[in-house]
Amino acid sequence: MGKDKISDLPGVGPAIAEKLEDSGYSDMMSIAVSSPKELSDVADIGEATAVKIIQAARKTADIGSFETGTALLERRSKVGYITTGSKSFNDLMGGSGFESQSITELFGEFGSGKCTAYDTPVIYFNDEIPHLESIEKVYEKYAGIYGEEQFDDGYLVRVPCINVIGLANSSLEKTQAAAIYKEPVDEIYEIKTLRGRRIRITGQHKLLSVKEKGVTWVPASMLNVHDPIAIPKEMNLANNTINISEEEAYFIGFFVAEGSSNPLSITNSNKKIIDWMHKFMESRFNYTPTVREDRRRKKIVYEVLLRNNVKEFLGDVARTKSGSKFVPLNILVGTNEIVKSFLAGYIEGDGYLGKEIEMTTKSKELASGICYLLLRLGIQGVIREKKLNNDLFYSVCIVGFDRDKLVLPFKFKKKPSYKTINSKYGYPTNIIKFLQGSYKKTLGGSAGCRRKKIGRANCGNDTFYHLLTRSRFDKKTFNEHTFKRIVKAFHEGYCDLNKVLELAGNLERLEYKEFRELIELLPFGLAYLSEKTGFTKSALNNYLKRGLPKNNKKVLKLKDAMINELRMRKQFLQNILLQLKNIDFFAWDKIKAIRRIPYNNYVYDFVVPDGHTFVGGDMPTIFHNTQIALQMCVNVQLPKDKGGLDAHVFYIDTENTFRPDRIKQMAEAYELDPEEVLNKIHVARAYNSSHQMLLVDKAKELAKEFPAKLLVVDSLTSHFRAEFIGRGALADRQQKLNKHMHDLLRWGDLNNGAVVVTNQVSSKPDAFFGDPTRPIGGHIVGHTATFRLYLRKSKGGKRIARLIDSPHLPEGEAVFSVSEVGIRD
Repeated sequence: MGKDKISDLPGVGPAIAEKLEDSGYSDMMSIAVSSPKELSDVADIGEATAVKIIQAARKTADIGSFETGTALLERRSKVGYITTGSKSFNDLMGGSGFESQSITELFGEFGSGKCTAYDTPVIYFNDEIPHLESIEKVYEKYAGIYGEEQFDDGYLVRVPCINVIGLANSSLEKTQAAAIYKEPVDEIYEIKTLRGRRIRITGQHKLLSVKEKGVTWVPASMLNVHDPIAIPKEMNLANNTINISEEEAYFIGFFVAEGSSNPLSITNSNKKIIDWMHKFMESRFNYTPTVREDRRRKKIVYEVLLRNNVKEFLGDVARTKSGSKFVPLNILVGTNEIVKSFLAGYIEGDGYLGKEIEMTTKSKELASGICYLLLRLGIQGVIREKKLNNDLFYSVCIVGFDRDKLVLPFKFKKKPSYKTINSKYGYPTNIIKFLQGSYKKTLGGSAGCRRKKIGRANCGNDTFYHLLTRSRFDKKTFNEHTFKRIVKAFHEGYCDLNKVLELAGNLERLEYKEFRELIELLPFGLAYLSEKTGFTKSALNNYLKRGLPKNNKKVLKLKDAMINELRMRKQFLQNILLQLKNIDFFAWDKIKAIRRIPYNNYVYDFVVPDGHTFVGGDMPTIFHNTQIALQMCVNVQLPKDKGGLDAHVFYIDTENTFRPDRIKQMAEAYELDPEEVLNKIHVARAYNSSHQMLLVDKAKELAKEFPAKLLVVDSLTSHFRAEFIGRGALADRQQKLNKHMHDLLRWGDLNNGAVVVTNQVSSKPDAFFGDPTRPIGGHIVGHTATFRLYLRKSKGGKRIARLIDSPHLPEGEAVFSVSEVGIRD
């Protein structure tokens, strides 16, 4: 048939071709091997049409033919090898090192240094029951049970029975921790937020924030005042086996607020509450309580004395004083109705209901527990510290839109009917800056005196449009309703971009009325294309009045420039829509102050192989395998008789990990000219997953100019994980990652080169007691990678590489070291 463009296939017009290409179906082969349902879904066509397109592609695609085993053996004889620098490592890989025509994946465990202060409260599960304790207490408890061992710069306790709440499988859920780690540090960063968080972490520790490119992990040392940080929207800890009534939960809440351990009693001045307490004691505990009256104050204060059966019911909380109170376990894991009843009892005992809802306590542990309870209901608390008569108190406040959402079963109080219009606790400043920048680059380009229609249908003077377009709004906050309106505007704009692209594809055939419709939909003025076409701005503006020129070459030139600009904006807008999903997945707080302070103590970390996060203050701990990737950049340049391929390297850097000074050290150890070695390494920084994939295409083109035999991606999945957050985005992530992996494999085949990718750990819960067989990316990465190597640290600065998967080599381990001169035995 001689067709080489998918737009030549029957039934595939420009619009369908673009949809297919945007979804990764860019050649005949990709269409030929797809299913009718897949093609139907991505191109919005019927399955019958999809079948015809696939059949036509199969007749056109170069699917090759069967070949003999002899021919395959001949091809295998051309495979090249790159030495690792370590004989034992080479032996592990079959004797010569990393193979060409293959993908070698390196993934490993956590690195030290990314930890939280000893007093950081954490939520963890033991036998399905959650506990809220400081991370230091958790470490000491399990060190006493299982013992600790020296590891890297600190100590490790391996735990078989702890689960935490963290980001795993693209959602916030329970996941297993394999160990708890601690190490000494001299100083840490103290971060205070608008909502009253006090986060104390090391400088390497990352928090999820929003920068120019969207949602991303940022080390504490690189965060600034006003930066947003992500926090969970809500958290489910409910255990339906807890046997407690709502009335009992209300009573416990009241006791935590107004109860005393000596004598065991409850004190309050509200006679109605005392009467209720009287009836509750009779019905629940089968006795009539003694009630004392204190008339020495302006109001009569009543003291209800409690008996031993009540003490037994209350448990440990009955023995607490004002500074040591806490949220009981059966409340923490109760149903949402139990949580609401407890909070109602606490607030009616010692709370304030007004424009803000306030609960004040001397106990820091209780304040923290109340915030966890509020999070159960999807409500964010605010903690404020205040001193009264030299005593420190903690006030948990519910403000703004969170206050509007809180509905509790009060018995004697009534929440005033305030309606929040705006709040300083909404989406913070940097998110507005990100949205404004995104709008300007996609839908809001200058259109001269024309009023832009795109992305602002029926918006009038809505706040959401002002937030996107007016610089004075970039220091304001906005609420969830406004955010949803902004998301809707971006989606409307995306639909308009598709429509205008369809019109632009027929530019030379448009009537004047259709041309005017196209101009009205453009997210930029026609004069914007002046530099891209070589036409003067006045000439382009004349087209608005008189219509398109008669010269068809000029029209086609304008058409190409317009389509290229629109496609670029559409691609960028797709990434924006993904980032909006990520922003919506979390709630947000804002940094109010950040400083580096002396510490001289241990910092602690849960080791969570699947997701690297846990709720309680800590964020992902990621081990980067950059040393080996850098070593391969040098070794591939060695002569063939010394284990190299005498070739160039392409290095795609996703997290700014490439270090030329380290390359120089490694090159000098082999007596190579460092400058010459560096000149043969071609490095590109990838800023998002789409950019990362485009750089592989660029590497295909550059391979014609430079004889490259190695392509490094460090790291493979970091952008994909940062951009595709939430279970709803998992399918999109995997589809995109699948295309990326096959592009890498194709590069290796075409250039007889080796592809080395570093990855992040996502292992089975028993990763520290067995082999981790599931890197990030799941089966997509696992099945496409030819070799999978698990790297871990050992005592004495040693490293251990374990071959997890290979098409022809047995599992095994190699011990090597990372020294000043590079990878060695």
